[in-house]
Amino acid sequence: MLLENYPTEKPTVYVAWLGDRAKISGIQIAQILRGNGISTSVDFNEKGLKTHMKKADRLGVTYSILLGDDEIEKNTIILKNLDTRIQIETTLDEAIKLIKSKC
Repeated sequence: MLLENYPTEKPTVYVAWLGDRAKISGIQIAQILRGNGISTSVDFNEKGLKTHMKKADRLGVTYSILLGDDEIEKNTIILKNLDTRIQIETTLDEAIKLIKSKC
């Protein structure tokens, strides 16, 4: 990896996933967020939700997107504001609008 391409500021969103299907969707969601100008971090290693959330806290992100099999089935995501600890179930499109309006 070239260091000049490495992000120098903290990301806005961390994508946390649970399960193989959610991993693939999580990577796609990260790409969509980045395509919308939202700085996003995703970890490709299999981890539990608690570990994902600790990493999100360490990164200092404002939002975390939580994704598992239930969310994939319903075509939704869970958007958690790590400052307020409030989370909502919503669509990715609505989450993008909300994140962009707050940042």
